[in-house]
Amino acid sequence: MTPFTIGHYKFKFICKNTLNLPEYTGQTWRGGFGYALKKIACVTHEKQCQNCLLFKSCIYSYLFETPPPSNAQLMRLYQTIPHPFVIRPSGGGKLIKGSSLTIEFLLFGKSQQHLPYVVHAMKKFGENGIGKDLIPIELDTIEQNINNQWKTIYQQDFWQPIQSEKLTVAPLPRSLTFHINTPLRIKSQNHIIKAEEFSFSHLFKNVLRRISMISAFHQDNLLELDYKYLNELSEKVEIINKTLYWKELSRYSTRQKRRLHLDGVLGEFTINTSDITELWPYIWLGQSTHVGKSTSMGLGQYTLNQ
Repeated sequence: MTPFTIGHYKFKFICKNTLNLPEYTGQTWRGGFGYALKKIACVTHEKQCQNCLLFKSCIYSYLFETPPPSNAQLMRLYQTIPHPFVIRPSGGGKLIKGSSLTIEFLLFGKSQQHLPYVVHAMKKFGENGIGKDLIPIELDTIEQNINNQWKTIYQQDFWQPIQSEKLTVAPLPRSLTFHINTPLRIKSQNHIIKAEEFSFSHLFKNVLRRISMISAFHQDNLLELDYKYLNELSEKVEIINKTLYWKELSRYSTRQKRRLHLDGVLGEFTINTSDITELWPYIWLGQSTHVGKSTSMGLGQYTLNQ
C-alpha cells in the first residue's frame, strides 16, 4: 500500500468547575471546535462559505466544508469529500473541579500543516466553555503518538510538534476480532445496515472507499486499485462469531433545527484471516480513519484484537 500519514494527538484539559457531560460528547467537541475555528479563521464573515472569495484557500472551509478539487477525474469517482480529521472524545458523566478531560484528535495527510490552528481553536473552545452550563476547561498538555509512544509537544510555553511518520502495517494474524467501539452507521443499497444483517463485506467496502477518498483528497495520491476484485474478495470472508447490537443515539443540530440520528452497530465479531491477505492493509488502517457516517465526531471506530 502507498504511504499514508496520520497525525495522532491527545489533548488534555483541566476542568475549572464541576462539569456534567452527556454519555457521548463527540458532537459537542466537533461543534465547539468548528465554531471556535471559524471565529479565528474567517476574515470575510460570509454566512455561507461557498459564497466566499476565500472558500478554496481558507483553513476553516478546508477542514469543515472541504471544497471540491478542480480535478474532474476525482469528482467523477467520488460524489462527496471526507473531512480530514477525526475527534475521539472521552466518556461523559460528572467531572469535579480540577479533574482532567482528554480527547484524541487525528489529522490526515496535508491537514497536519494546520495543527497550530487546531490547537488555537481547541484552546479557545475550552475557554468558551463546554456542556449545557458552558463550564470553562483549560488546555493543559498535548501529546503526539510516535511509534506507539506518547510524547509531549505542548505544555505552557513549550511547543514542539513532531513530523508524523508513515504508518506501518502489523503482520497478519491467524484470527482477528473486531471491536466496534462507537456506533457504526454504514449504508448499503440506500439503507442503514442493522446488526442482524451486518457482514464483513459491508465493513470492508466502506473502509476501502474511505481510505481511497482520504488518500486522493488529503494525501494527493489517487490509489490505483482493482476495487471490484478487492470487494469480491471481501464478500467471501465469513464471520465466525458475532455479538453485535444496535445503539440508539441522536443529536440536535442547531444549524438544521432538528434532531439527527447517530444510531449504529456496536459490539464485536471474529473472522478467519486465511483469505484476507490482500485486504489486510486497509483493515489495519481503518482503525485510524474510522468508517461510516459522522466519523469526524468519532463514530465508526473499531479496534482489532490479534
